[in-house]
Amino acid sequence: MLRIILNWRYWVLLAIGSVALIGIFGSPEDYEGFAWWVAFFVSKAIGFYLGYLYFRLFMYWDDRNEIAELSKLVNDMEE
Repeated sequence: MLRIILNWRYWVLLAIGSVALIGIFGSPEDYEGFAWWVAFFVSKAIGFYLGYLYFRLFMYWDDRNEIAELSKLVNDMEE
């Protein structure tokens, strides 16, 4: 468990994943009309981009075996 806490890659994935979820599920409140639609689609685009970045970083670090604990956890959940 200590290896998970001390590995900086987990913290990067946590930060990117959190911002991605906020971007995907969040909704702008301070805008009206066309500006609301622009803010809405920009937030969704940022959220999906960060979700893709999360996926790519996870796969990259998994292939290099740098996040072995998280990979093992994901594989155990699939079985």
